[in-house]
Amino acid sequence: MDTRFWLIQAFNGISYGALLFLVGSGLSLIFGVMRIVNLAHGSYFLLGGYVALTVIWTTGSWLLALPAAALAIALVGLFMERVFLRPLGFDPLRQVLLTVGFAFLFQQAALDIWTGNNFDINPPEALTQSIVVGGLYLPLYRVFMIATALAIGALLWLVMEKTRMGAAVRATVDDAQMARGVGIDTSRISMLIFSLGAFLAALGGVIGGAFLGIYPGLDFEMLPLAFAVVIIGGMGSLGGAAIGALLVGLADNFGKALFPEISYFTLYAPMALILAVAAAVAAIAIIVPNTNSFVILLATRALAFSILVMSLDILLGFTGLASLGQAAYLGVGAYTTAILATKYQFGLGFDFWLVVLFGILIGAALAAVFGLFAIRATGVYFLMITLALGQCVWGLAYRWNSLTGGDNGINLRGRPNFGIDLANEVTFFYLVFGFFAASLLSMYILVQSPFGRSLAGIRERELRMQILGYNTWLHKYVAFIIAGGFGGLSGVLWAHTAGIVSPENVVLTTSVDALLMAVLGGAGTLVGGVIGAGIVFGLREYLSTLVPWWQYVLGAVYVLTIFYLPTGLMGIPQRIRQRRKSPGKEEDAKTLASVPS
Repeated sequence: MDTRFWLIQAFNGISYGALLFLVGSGLSLIFGVMRIVNLAHGSYFLLGGYVALTVIWTTGSWLLALPAAALAIALVGLFMERVFLRPLGFDPLRQVLLTVGFAFLFQQAALDIWTGNNFDINPPEALTQSIVVGGLYLPLYRVFMIATALAIGALLWLVMEKTRMGAAVRATVDDAQMARGVGIDTSRISMLIFSLGAFLAALGGVIGGAFLGIYPGLDFEMLPLAFAVVIIGGMGSLGGAAIGALLVGLADNFGKALFPEISYFTLYAPMALILAVAAAVAAIAIIVPNTNSFVILLATRALAFSILVMSLDILLGFTGLASLGQAAYLGVGAYTTAILATKYQFGLGFDFWLVVLFGILIGAALAAVFGLFAIRATGVYFLMITLALGQCVWGLAYRWNSLTGGDNGINLRGRPNFGIDLANEVTFFYLVFGFFAASLLSMYILVQSPFGRSLAGIRERELRMQILGYNTWLHKYVAFIIAGGFGGLSGVLWAHTAGIVSPENVVLTTSVDALLMAVLGGAGTLVGGVIGAGIVFGLREYLSTLVPWWQYVLGAVYVLTIFYLPTGLMGIPQRIRQRRKSPGKEEDAKTLASVPS
């Protein structure tokens, strides 16, 4: 490799970092001002590209498409902040889930309006040329990207550092409560910053569409990269976003050039471093095997995934830790199963039970390592660290072709046979059901034990538990490891249920699905996660065969749940009891008011 190679790769990395700055700087400002982990931010990037395409098709002007698309998506962001996010107040988990719901809605809307085809945004012909610098041919469009990012960065810096508005933004980032105390309208600041973030992401979508293209799924591909920029560079810092974007762009480009099989690990590793039940269960066991093959397969998948959701509920509902990396443990369990079965023919007989044990131990071991990075963080910081750690596993799965099969994954040719043939769908259903029931019972015993009660105390008042002498870090760390072990078990079962293991099993959306299922059913109940998994799998697998707009329904379910059922479906009886009690309280209040003093 000569000097030219290194210079060209460095230039490509810097130009890619310029694009990431546009996306990441807006996300950084949104988090700094509003403390919102906006998982719909990638959707603004995608929609910006699609709107720009529409403007180009209509007017033929790429120059007009740049501001038109960015302003249109800025209005979408403004509407979303004013109407949906602001009423939630400061509630990180509900905000995250709401933005995920909108991400699904935006994704389905893009499919309906612009179809699922891949499109390229063609820039003006003048920008398609190359220039020669020191004997190197540099694409003029990449030079334009760098220049645009520099210009926008300089403009943002001037506004933030030299204007009264910028001073108000910086004050809000530092201490929003104090800013309100001195008369700064933080609500107006939040609205402007959220709109600006959407504007910059959409602008990035227009500019990036020329060499990335515009296609379904691009939103969730760009989202982790934007988070990498924010985590590495610091939240709420433009200078940090610029440094983070540069580092991510260089790491991504050199990683792909030098270590193609583990390039995503080289990208996301810095992120990790920095930063009535028994009856219902019995009914499932009796009714499902007497239905058709589709229902049996659907129920088997839902039960296998439910173990992952319940493991997440140990963290979310009982410990107060919302994780966005739980899919990593399902992934290592599933890949362990698939690799042993296909490369070594291990785990297809009685040794299947050893693979189950391996899956649990590997999931727990990975959680033990990840927990050292994540457990000391709380709230949105814990969310983002677990997201980064999960992306490390996804990166390895996606790029380590020789081991994981890369994007194609690993196909399992058959299920184990150890005197009992698991190729029979009913027999395999009962096996998964048995593991599910044992997992549910084990986790129920855990959360009802003194250890589980301590976790609930940590969730409610961690400082008080520390004063009482509890080692809260160790309690949370052990809970994190236990959740990882159950996640590994879920992965072993999922591998044989699906028959294929691929990076889709460890992608961010898998962790988000588990989180949404737990909240939909009711966090802190265990059974609620099972109900949520059943609803989501039913909607996704069955409804998608009937109508093409099924994601509208799924996204609406998430959004409506966040607004009207914050405690999930399992919380409905409690809400009913509260409403029945409230009229009596009102009558008592009226009676007291009428008594003369």
